[in-house]
Amino acid sequence: MASSQETGGGVHTEKLDRLIAEASASGGAERANTPLLVIGLTDALGLPRPQMASAENARNDHVFGRQIDSPRPNGSPPFASSAPPNTTSKAQRQQSPSSL
Repeated sequence: MASSQETGGGVHTEKLDRLIAEASASGGAERANTPLLVIGLTDALGLPRPQMASAENARNDHVFGRQIDSPRPNGSPPFASSAPPNTTSKAQRQQSPSSL
């Protein structure tokens, strides 16, 4: 790798080398380390970090775990938004199973 801290393209080679070494030595679960790896990689490449997720999903272009609302293969709405409303009353939900 280059000995300079930053190359012309905004890549911080020292940060990238350090990230590769840490990731190689971690031995941890890939899924658990993904957020830290992405943040380290964006820093090393001189790119913006992912943002905090917003309650307004349309604004979540650069976040971890964005909700994806795509129709089912048959064209019907996504499962989460097409579920029937809960028709059980609060009193019924609080009853014990033996009294139902």
